[in-house]
Formats: sequence, C-alpha cells, structure tokens
Amino acid sequence: MEQASIVGGDTIDPLTARQLFLEAKTFRRLITDPVQGVVLDMDRRCYRPTRAQREWIAVRHGTCSRDGCTRLAVDADIDHDRPWREGGETNLANLRPLCPRDHAHRHRTRAVFRTRSDRTVEVTTPTGFVSDAPPPF
Repeated sequence: MEQASIVGGDTIDPLTARQLFLEAKTFRRLITDPVQGVVLDMDRRCYRPTRAQREWIAVRHGTCSRDGCTRLAVDADIDHDRPWREGGETNLANLRPLCPRDHAHRHRTRAVFRTRSDRTVEVTTPTGFVSDAPPPF
C-alpha cells in the first residue's frame, strides 16, 4: 500500500492523508525517484527545476541542445520548451539545456527554437535560415 509523508515529518496512513488532502487549501505534487528519494518532477506552480532535474538533463544531453553548440550542459541554463508563463510545466519532458548565449537569443530575438523528437533544438531565424540537425556521431 502506498504511503504518504508530511514535509519534515514521518509517514502517515492513507486515511489521514486523504483527510488532510480534502481539507487542504493548496497542495503541491512531487514525483520522487523511488531509489534515491530525490524530487524529479514538480507541480506546475514551481518554476525552477530541482537539482536532480538539472543533473539528469545534463547527463541526458551532455551539451547545449541547440544544433551545433558544444557548450557543456552542466554550465547551461535550463530552459522551458513551452514557456512556463504560457502553461509549460517544470518537468523533464519540458526542460532542455541551452547555453547562456542561446538562452538569451531565444528570449531576446524573434528566432524560433523548436525541440525535435530527439530533444535537439532547431533554430529558425527571422530571415528564414533553419539550422541543420547535428551529425549522428
């Protein structure tokens, strides 16, 4: 049977958890790694990614996700593919690493950054130039 816990407290039985949930004015959903117990995904109200999310994104991508950029993902900004202010969630499916330069370009220019299915980012400039996919090696 699933167990619930209160921040800073011990586990509680399902009946107590259900009652607290029904009486709560607000709550926050967390998805945790069952092995390490670190937070992987959070409720939409959280804008900033967790340390665990940042680390996973850095491992998954290795470098900035924009075509041709070789800056390390560990040094990158974490960008919401669908902007948070437009309903984008702070979860692994919506987050990607962009180096500070590319992140600034995305928000300060009219260039369009589009995430492909392989999680790389294609850029289309206002003049119509479209970046190429990186080589497969």
